[in-house]
Amino acid sequence: MKLYTLPHAGSIVAQVALTWAKAEHEVVKLDFAGTKTPEYLSLNPQGVVPLLDDNGFLITQNMAILNYLNQIYPEAKLFGGGDIKAQTQVQQWFAFTNSDIHSKISVLFKAAQWVETDAAQASLKANVKAQLHQLYALWDQHLQAQAQKALTIADVYVAVTMNWAKMHALDLSDLVALNALYERVMSDPAVQTVLAAQ
Repeated sequence: MKLYTLPHAGSIVAQVALTWAKAEHEVVKLDFAGTKTPEYLSLNPQGVVPLLDDNGFLITQNMAILNYLNQIYPEAKLFGGGDIKAQTQVQQWFAFTNSDIHSKISVLFKAAQWVETDAAQASLKANVKAQLHQLYALWDQHLQAQAQKALTIADVYVAVTMNWAKMHALDLSDLVALNALYERVMSDPAVQTVLAAQ
């Protein structure tokens, strides 16, 4: 397998999954310009990462890649080791992180694409940060309502987004359960290996 990545991007999640699964794989590190080359666009017309190439079978989007890896490597328990309902709940939080949190954090990185003036960008970022705090608070409530379990790939994903949030000085210090999860994820050997390789 070959995984195309960008440093510190959402592709970290797929890298961790492959590491947890002990899957033989090659990581191809791109820069942003590399995702727009004719060669890469011929593989992935979306021009984004991650892209997983499994002997010519090409998959984009983290959710699809993780579902594929979960089927091939069930022993890795990417979505937890529970029954179908428990795994579906983990997938729900993964999807929530992807569609709600990740998409909003993208606005913080690309505010100039949405509004022109510095004042408008500052206002947009402030509004998005407030919305993000509410979304992270939902994660925190979810964690408070359950006993601590083995880490899942959804936990890794939300922790990765928290790294991005820190880059934009989003204060999440009041979310105690979420911060405890973050520390657990960052202490995971596979996560440490992947982050060190960025």
